[in-house]
Amino acid sequence: MKVAFAFAAIVSGAAAFSAKPAFRASTALNNGPVKGAGGMHDTRDPAPFQHEDPRKSISAAPSFEEYMKQRAGGAAPAPAPAAPAPVAYTPPPAAYTPPPAPAPAPAAHSGPVKGAGGMHDTRDPAPFQHEDPRKSISAAPSFEEYMKQRAAGN
Repeated sequence: MKVAFAFAAIVSGAAAFSAKPAFRASTALNNGPVKGAGGMHDTRDPAPFQHEDPRKSISAAPSFEEYMKQRAGGAAPAPAPAAPAPVAYTPPPAAYTPPPAPAPAPAAHSGPVKGAGGMHDTRDPAPFQHEDPRKSISAAPSFEEYMKQRAAGN
């Protein structure tokens, strides 16, 4: 009995370390859309499909000659009618609207104030006093004053 038990333990232990085939050939036929490793179906050349929701429909692709005519400026098919424009959001009226801030004094330089990217230049802003001190911009010290403050801070 002990010999049979020992023999079974050795055989089962050896089976755990035996090599298993890494690849097994599939017998499935790929006639339909192929589902890739990421779980998405292949849509490179979809078949035409009419759905009740036109946004989900797939129209037939034009032939190469038709495509070249469209690209060259030939008669293109009529575009689908445009969807109606969405209604613009209008915020509810505020209970209190603060008075507009006074316009800042014009800058002394004659260069452009708004850059090519649409952003305003804030590297050397003009001094501005606002009723809220957090929004005020004080005049920058001269270089000599800055160096004195820096030396005094050390």
